[in-house]
Amino acid sequence: MKTPVYHIEKYKPAIERLLKSTGISNPNLVFMFSVAAFLADAVTNYFIHIPIFVAYLILLLPALWLDLWLQRHKTRLLLVFAFVFIIPFIINCFLHSFHRTNISDLIFILFLPTAYFYYKNRISDFYINKVHIFLVVTVFMFSFAFVGINSTKVNRSSQVKIHYPNTRPRTVKDPKSELNFLESYRKYNHGLFRIPHISAYFLGFLALFYGFVFSKRKNYLIALLAFGLIVLMLYSGVRTFFAAAALSLIIIFIQKKSLIYAAGFAALFMVMLYFRETIYLWTADTYLSPYTGTLVTVADNIGRFSRLLIWHSWWIEFSQFEWYQILIGKSFFSSILANSANLHLGEWFHNDLLSILYAYGFPAFVLYCYLFVRIYMDHSKQINGNFIIGLFFWCMPFLALINGLYYYFPLLFLFVFLAMIKDEKPN
Repeated sequence: MKTPVYHIEKYKPAIERLLKSTGISNPNLVFMFSVAAFLADAVTNYFIHIPIFVAYLILLLPALWLDLWLQRHKTRLLLVFAFVFIIPFIINCFLHSFHRTNISDLIFILFLPTAYFYYKNRISDFYINKVHIFLVVTVFMFSFAFVGINSTKVNRSSQVKIHYPNTRPRTVKDPKSELNFLESYRKYNHGLFRIPHISAYFLGFLALFYGFVFSKRKNYLIALLAFGLIVLMLYSGVRTFFAAAALSLIIIFIQKKSLIYAAGFAALFMVMLYFRETIYLWTADTYLSPYTGTLVTVADNIGRFSRLLIWHSWWIEFSQFEWYQILIGKSFFSSILANSANLHLGEWFHNDLLSILYAYGFPAFVLYCYLFVRIYMDHSKQINGNFIIGLFFWCMPFLALINGLYYYFPLLFLFVFLAMIKDEKPN
């Protein structure tokens, strides 16, 4: 008598119906659900700290993996990615201090490749007009800044004091420099966004999107909208996206062999550096002061940049790693403890590559770098063929380097990126 064989394939029709009924098989609905969850999280956390969006991601992640499997999408890289990150996570939960931020960090990292492959697999179903809803939500949340309402994130510095006494001297160069105020007392405008940089990322990516739409439709109201988003980003006081865009432009100019533009860009920067004090004095009482103050810091007090201080803290810790820690890292929360000890500041390293190397080890670091290579390879024709798509793409790895990317909701802005890819060359 033949023994019956039970295989998971027999459950596929039922799972497909479930995913379809919940909207998981529709990327437009997933995007809209995510925008709604993000808004609910921001509004709720203005009053009380409840991680709504993280809880939403924990539920959504396995659902998107199921959808990828049912579509017979080649998920080998995603499986390897998950394995390489989850194994060090589990090991370090036993070796080092466990904290809930370890879980949220892992979830956000896993969502970068998951969101990319999910959206890429269903790009033919995209409705580009869904981005307009994202625009409305972003502007609505940011608009509260104009009436003096700016949300605040949970102060990690106070949390980590329970775990780590700040006994080391703070590693800050020239603590008595008269120019330190340029970096120490910067004001951000971000409305209901819990972190100022999230608002700047969304405004910057949306400005690029509507710049792309203008290039296709030639509607000057759209151009005005894109310009308005850039103005809002300036008003936020966040410099990161502008720095990433500037570095991206240099890469694009070099790729296109437009060396005269690259040289002109560099010459303009040098002129601004030369007249930095005058420029800063002109703008000292405006919302442009964080940007013009950067010119002064670059030339006269570069060691006071918060990123350089944090990255130096990373080197202090990483240079003391054992060989096995280079392979599996030390956990994300350990990085916050390290900065609490070295800088008396409970922050992460604000650099995806350094943070991943520290928290998950060298194999995870290599795989994360390869993900950007894979995205470029998948869409190289559109990235190289369209200036704005190229600028959007190159901003992502540069943002990962100078502040971070995976922690800033790639589930939302990757939809915008792939909507542009689809419109450039319909699938």
